[in-house]
Amino acid sequence: MHSEVQVTIHQFAISVSPGDGISNGMMLTRKLLRLAGIKSEIYCIRPNEQMAGDVLCMDDYKPGSADALLVHHGIGNPVEA
Repeated sequence: MHSEVQVTIHQFAISVSPGDGISNGMMLTRKLLRLAGIKSEIYCIRPNEQMAGDVLCMDDYKPGSADALLVHHGIGNPVEA
């Protein structure tokens, strides 16, 4: 009996906003990962109201719950300081 292991890849950024270049890239990346059967969520410091339910708060991330993390760097990110 062969059992498939669920791969998880999450993304992090300081913020996620509609129309923002980094945000659009993160949404596309998540879509492609999910289409490939990979579990994927997007986390940021404070999710924008417009992105509620689509982007999660970084405080809700459970360390060790992903096989890989993609961190999108931006100017003024206090988490990277």
